Amino acid sequence: MIYPAQMPQAAPPPDDVYDMSPVALQDAAPIAKSVAPPVLSYQPAKVGPGAALDTENLMNFQAPLWILCGGVVAELIAKLLFSHDGLHAAAVDIGGGMILGTVIQLAAMFVAAKFRGIQLGEFWLAVLKLAATSIAPGAAFDLFCPVLRFIPLGMLAGGVGVFVLYFALLGTFFDLDQSDTWYCVMVMFIINMAVYFLVQFIH
Repeated sequence: MIYPAQMPQAAPPPDDVYDMSPVALQDAAPIAKSVAPPVLSYQPAKVGPGAALDTENLMNFQAPLWILCGGVVAELIAKLLFSHDGLHAAAVDIGGGMILGTVIQLAAMFVAAKFRGIQLGEFWLAVLKLAATSIAPGAAFDLFCPVLRFIPLGMLAGGVGVFVLYFALLGTFFDLDQSDTWYCVMVMFIINMAVYFLVQFIH
């Protein structure tokens, strides 16, 4: 018979068992928390009032200015290459047409704004937009006109393209819906016809 005092004693657990105990894990937790997360160099896109201001500046000033300058350059190149006018005559012709077109469009836009409640914004910005709208479509047509002559129905397609570009620029610059844009175009057409017949009557 084996008495209790003579029973073999269980060997003590090894030290590494205590290392995996919950107390040890709790002690190790702050070490894991102290590791700082990696810092990314990516910066999110700017949103808010600053971004809205940049978009507004682009549509109200930068885009019309670049389109106006591009239209003047294209019109000047077209006149120098495909007509017998000199630089001075071409510049006078372009400037006079742009001024007359801008004035007629401005009068039409004031009429449309009165009856349709359209907001034109600041006066000189509206003038800049209308100047760009008045010259860019015609300049594009004059620049590509020699090529369009060799394409079946090319001149007709070019005329349609001029109207589409004019319609798109007018609606985009003044944030108009389709009905308001059509109204402005019709008023401009009526005023243009009135000016044409007035000039013919005077002569």
